[in-house]
Amino acid sequence: MRGANDVMTETQEQRLLRAGDLREAGRLREALQEYRGLAETITDTLDRGGVLLNEIACLREAGKIGLAKERLRELKELVSETRGAAADTEDGRRVFLAVAIKFEEAESLLVEGKEKEGLSKLDELLIQHSKDLRVADNRPLYESVQTRRGFLLANLRRCAEAKPILEEACSFENHRGSIHYYLGHCYCALGEMQPAKDKLIEALNLGMPEDLEYRAHCTLGMVYYKLEAYARAKEEFEICAQNADEAYIREADLWKWLAGACRWLGLTSDAERYAKLAKAAK
Repeated sequence: MRGANDVMTETQEQRLLRAGDLREAGRLREALQEYRGLAETITDTLDRGGVLLNEIACLREAGKIGLAKERLRELKELVSETRGAAADTEDGRRVFLAVAIKFEEAESLLVEGKEKEGLSKLDELLIQHSKDLRVADNRPLYESVQTRRGFLLANLRRCAEAKPILEEACSFENHRGSIHYYLGHCYCALGEMQPAKDKLIEALNLGMPEDLEYRAHCTLGMVYYKLEAYARAKEEFEICAQNADEAYIREADLWKWLAGACRWLGLTSDAERYAKLAKAAK
């Protein structure tokens, strides 16, 4: 029988890697089956906690929010049972899971649309666990925290605060396209048009989720407009209009921007058409 301090077998490690590959490939149902099977067979408490952590993130991606919350409660109970472990390696793993739990709690708030509360949770995490997050093994978690903080601050229009975080995040391994988009967005909001243009073009070259891609085209259009490159602005606005939903088009006042670009270009009929769309969208 495997004891409480045993680690995963080679087969279990291979299954964990396979689950990660399935998740990355978007095969979430199969990934969840692997995570669940592993969580039910691993006897080491902290290894099981690591599997649960992956399962929680996968459940959230699959839209199974209620079940993700159940697993998070299970993980919290599991980690609380390991307090007092003597071994340094165990203590390091326990600390990682404790910090990761707080990150997942913040993510749960964000899923519920509670951006300010989620940001407060991440700020609290960063203050309370700054030493833990500096450990090399915890670097991916630090990068996740900072990336999420940068995105949230930008969404909350606190671009001056988001800017240095996102500038640091440009060196991170994951979400590079999204990071460059948000940094370009912040540069634009702060009136720094040339770096905004550079970051937004780089973001589009790197790629990002579809709901950010049309935003990037719109923001780049605004940058070109302010740089008086009206033909380029019109091109970017029209790409955005082809892909954005109606809510974003209203929020960004896209038709108004297009009407303005067309007027500068002397395209009177197009300007009038977009002006009518702008009026109807209000």
